[in-house]
Amino acid sequence: LGDVYKRQRPTIEYANKFGKHDVSGLFLYEYAREDYEGISAGREDFPITDIMDMSYGLKVSENLVKGSHSNDKRAGYVMRFNYAYDEKYLLEFTGRVDASTALPAHNRWGFFPGVSAGWIFGKEKFIQDALPFLSFGKLRASYGVNGNASGIGAYTLQGSYNPATYNGNTGFLIGALPNSTLRWEKTTTFEFGTDLSFFENRLNANLTYYNRLTSDKYAAFSLPSTTGFSSITNNNGKFRNQGIEIELSGTILRTKDFSWEM
Repeated sequence: LGDVYKRQRPTIEYANKFGKHDVSGLFLYEYAREDYEGISAGREDFPITDIMDMSYGLKVSENLVKGSHSNDKRAGYVMRFNYAYDEKYLLEFTGRVDASTALPAHNRWGFFPGVSAGWIFGKEKFIQDALPFLSFGKLRASYGVNGNASGIGAYTLQGSYNPATYNGNTGFLIGALPNSTLRWEKTTTFEFGTDLSFFENRLNANLTYYNRLTSDKYAAFSLPSTTGFSSITNNNGKFRNQGIEIELSGTILRTKDFSWEM
């Protein structure tokens, strides 16, 4: 039948500059609710396959009549503080507090902080004197944690039941095991890099090292066949990504009416 999606995001922002100090901050509350309701029906044994309207099917199959619904709510608080001194020394703190109804009450809320710092060394007088061909130079580093609960369904923690018929009687069987220990999936990232520009920004280079660890990842944990179930969803996955990113760009030719960049 469709989706009903509601979202609210009131925000408070602050910014001020006094002398060589530049400060800004942000606080917002985020709320989202998604309701879904669906129904489907079908028939079988069509005498004329060129006409597939449902009313022409001779047999109604119980397996083709289905209904479903779900309700998912998410809420969070976001805080950010920025500080800059003399437009050269940069510092930022961030923090998120998020909640999801897909997780059990005792694990529903999670805190995910982050911090980053930067030094625009290209504005230092001693750097400008030593490297006159340098147009821009910046060192940066960051560390942060992100949370994710999108890898599970709205009712994964509660399990599910499926209709079943036995000896002419209809009942219900457990379709998926509940798991009240589910928690947020977390990704911790550390980055360190530099941004450089030379010869009036005609040559640019970016170099970044990153190390990203995802822990408590949602995955299907295999169970012995004697349990009657093949698996249960829990936080048993972990993997790491790390590497170096290099980006080079430059303006090979620049005239009044034409420029060539690579």
